[in-house]
Amino acid sequence: MPLFGQTELVRIIIDSLNFLQERLTLYGYVIMENHLYVIAAAANLSKEIGNFKSFTARSIIDLLQKNNAEYILN
Repeated sequence: MPLFGQTELVRIIIDSLNFLQERLTLYGYVIMENHLYVIAAAANLSKEIGNFKSFTARSIIDLLQKNNAEYILN
């Protein structure tokens, strides 16, 4: 589903990536319509990426619920 075509959702991802830069080295990223790629390094990369995914998913779900996007949420 092309969720990242919505500016509000991309803003959540970019804000999360900016925050993530405090915890790891972010070499680059690409945000496509339905997925993203991140090139990064950290002492515990899997933990940091897991936290990033958890936080961004929760933020996106909260925004979709606020906007009554039932079709997408289902």
